[in-house]
Amino acid sequence: MSMFEGANILVSSTNYSNMGQIFFEQGELFDVVFPTAANLQIGDPVTATVYHKNGILTFQSTVIGTLEERILLIKPHREANLSDRREHPRYEVNLEGTVSSQSKGDLNAKILDVSFGGVRVESDKFLEQGTEISVSIDGDTHIDATGIVRRVQLKNGVFEFGIEFIHTPELKKSLEEYLNRFEATQNVN
Repeated sequence: MSMFEGANILVSSTNYSNMGQIFFEQGELFDVVFPTAANLQIGDPVTATVYHKNGILTFQSTVIGTLEERILLIKPHREANLSDRREHPRYEVNLEGTVSSQSKGDLNAKILDVSFGGVRVESDKFLEQGTEISVSIDGDTHIDATGIVRRVQLKNGVFEFGIEFIHTPELKKSLEEYLNRFEATQNVN
């Protein structure tokens, strides 16, 4: 398998934006598959953002082929680097929690990592990208927060969500205390 096959990719033009998956990578080409028909034409300039396990890669490209829910893009040059755009360190955890939205109600969730900026959770229920949600994290310290679903990915039959916190003074204080205590316990081990 090539480096990017299977990675999620956000493709945006002036009047269209959709999350797809890199189905095939060969030479200078990405073959991208979308869940619905791609509303792009050959020659359309696009911005592509690849979400890879090693970081994020954003580049400008041109659509060079279309077929219903698939498009072909020219890959970035080899000099283009994956960048980890996270502002805050992430701490891997394995905690129980609850994610709530107005449309879905309460969903049981497993908290996979926590940072000052947000959390990564998994659940067997789907939430759409852009949904405003409430997150409750159980553990040594209970944290209640509001956030926005920024990333959705299906992995091994469960949905994984990247959630960005909407900060309040109370949340900032709770997170600082929790992360400082968590970091101290990690440095002891």
